[in-house]
Amino acid sequence: MENNSVDVVGVFLKAFKESNGETVDLVVEHELHGITPEMVSWFFPHADKYYKEWHPEDHVSWRWVIPPTEGRRGGSIKISVQKFGDLPVCELRMRQEHPSESPFDKSTGAGWSSFLGPDDVPYGCATHVIKAAPYGTWMRSTFRWPAKTPQWLLDAIRRHNVEEMGQLPKFVPELYKKEVG
Repeated sequence: MENNSVDVVGVFLKAFKESNGETVDLVVEHELHGITPEMVSWFFPHADKYYKEWHPEDHVSWRWVIPPTEGRRGGSIKISVQKFGDLPVCELRMRQEHPSESPFDKSTGAGWSSFLGPDDVPYGCATHVIKAAPYGTWMRSTFRWPAKTPQWLLDAIRRHNVEEMGQLPKFVPELYKKEVG
């Protein structure tokens, strides 16, 4: 396989078709030192403005198809243009979903998003749960992908997630202080 010729979304869609509704969870736990849960909670709704800082090598751009509105907890759609390490740039179409419809543990109250294929049919989803910890914030990122997703792609997403969440303590505390006080 040549990495520069991989159609990442195409791989997901093929896996979705072949998985017959079966899924696999990719779970990554993070220790975010020096950053509070309040800072993380503030960052996510503002991430579009700081997308490149979040992962300077892999994040290319972010645009809203349906922007979020005040008071609405679901329905906004964004296109995240990014790559996963040495894989080619891809466009991930994601919809913010309502917490009450979460396929994950609803008791956490965490938001979640679907990854959308043609006709906005979801082929995967993700959530990020955060909790206060003595060092700052503990986070668990869970991605639910089609069961037939190749291991090399799951590994690339894991690496990317570790890298992007590892960036948060480097710039969010100062940004939060500047923007929130």
